[in-house]
Amino acid sequence: MLGIFTARRATNNDADFWNWIRQNKPAPTVNRDDLHQFNISANERLRKIDDGLRLQVGVNEKSEIEIVISADGIRSLFPIVERVVGAAGSIPGCQPLAFRQRMEVNELTYGGKDFTAKDFWIEAYQIDGVIGLNVHVSGLNPEDPGIEGAAAFIFLDCMLGEYDVATKIGPIEFHSLADDPGGRGLIPIQELPKVIDEISGQLLT
Repeated sequence: MLGIFTARRATNNDADFWNWIRQNKPAPTVNRDDLHQFNISANERLRKIDDGLRLQVGVNEKSEIEIVISADGIRSLFPIVERVVGAAGSIPGCQPLAFRQRMEVNELTYGGKDFTAKDFWIEAYQIDGVIGLNVHVSGLNPEDPGIEGAAAFIFLDCMLGEYDVATKIGPIEFHSLADDPGGRGLIPIQELPKVIDEISGQLLT
């Protein structure tokens, strides 16, 4: 995934950050509270590199500590994410990753409101060699997407991955969700990765 954006040379801050990770990386059996505290401390150190970067930490299927460095969807910061992750080197028991990865999400609480995947339906189309999306959201006011629009972006990042949202998706418009979305030709948001991969393949041929 690295390499599309112009790489920048690693800095001393990059090395200091990963050295701190090596010295303070928790065990895969860490409890939730300690993992949360590690996440807070690691983010404080990551912001010394750039205030726009974000870090998420978890344990993957290989029982490794997984550290995701994100640009929070800000494309201008993508080269810095790639540079920082590229400077990690080998860290036993730890997997550094650039950008939020694809993951299936069925429920989300944001801005004090609960959402499920059934609240989001999609229409995907091609325009000028890129993919456009009409996102239909339950309870959304098109003139002020607000919380519903922000929640939709989080769902898109989770379903497609931060990198693909930034590099494969062009215009995104929000609409209120009408009755019988399937009958209107819309697709559930869970099917979006498959649809985007199919359209991307067509655009490359």
